[in-house]
Amino acid sequence: MGRQVIWQYGTSGASGSGDNQLKYPTGAIELKSGNILIADYNNHRVIEVDKDRQVIWQYGTSGVCGSGDNQLFFPTGAVELKSGNILITDQNNHRVIEVDKDRQVIWQYGTSGVYGSGDNQLYYPFSAVELKSGNILITDQYNSRVIEVDRGRQVIWQYGTSGVYGSGDNQLYYPFSAVELKSGNILIADRYNHRVIEVDK
Repeated sequence: MGRQVIWQYGTSGASGSGDNQLKYPTGAIELKSGNILIADYNNHRVIEVDKDRQVIWQYGTSGVCGSGDNQLFFPTGAVELKSGNILITDQNNHRVIEVDKDRQVIWQYGTSGVYGSGDNQLYYPFSAVELKSGNILITDQYNSRVIEVDRGRQVIWQYGTSGVYGSGDNQLYYPFSAVELKSGNILIADRYNHRVIEVDK
């Protein structure tokens, strides 16, 4: 028949930060190891859990928001990079950070706690992924744009006019996510325009 739940982390209908508990998770992916990486939004943490539901790695102090060492403020997503490091979209800190398994921040785009649309600035980013090139693609939600940045923190491609929302040419309205297709084009979930668009580079 199918449609059977074969694994679960989190107690259905009950939020919390204890064993087998989450509070408004906003993203989950499988790692190369087979473990699951979860962005636990209202607990201000990203956790890696194994299939026995044990937390084996965590970034962020459960229930404590901040921008200091081992702190997050409403993370919306986390992905594993080719290096094995973790890329975290730290929404209310207006930044995207790369952390290693020792919980050291080794790269950051966005000025912690400061929003804007200038150099090295974001405004409530919602997602970030690594491209085939190694650059980072960021959905900068409140700036209504998607940007590609290199490791030198330079914007090398952008779709959407910073701070201007709409549905015309080169316009988005609070985009949620963006991914690279096999063709190299970018697929964007354009939230308030109620559409998904593919754009070339």
